[in-house]
Amino acid sequence: MARIDHAKGATGAGLELPPTEELLFGEAAAGTLLMQADPAIVLDLPLRAAAWEDKGEIWLAASDPAEIGRRNGIAGKDDLLLKMRAGVDSALLKAVSPW
Repeated sequence: MARIDHAKGATGAGLELPPTEELLFGEAAAGTLLMQADPAIVLDLPLRAAAWEDKGEIWLAASDPAEIGRRNGIAGKDDLLLKMRAGVDSALLKAVSPW
């Protein structure tokens, strides 16, 4: 959905930040089912992943759909949330795997 270059934004504000990017991604069908269960979950959607450099090492992290569902009290959507988590895990593994 979107890719945000926070280091570029920092430069525009006259500040420095090591390479730091945020990726926003999701699937409307899954997100809509969760929003139907609790509209407030929109604060946690779309899902996010971040990549940043720290002391020469690259780090990668992402939001956990199952944790988001738990935190928002979403009931009856465990299969969907776990499927979403598997998709996030797959995307992260693909991002760090050699070609």
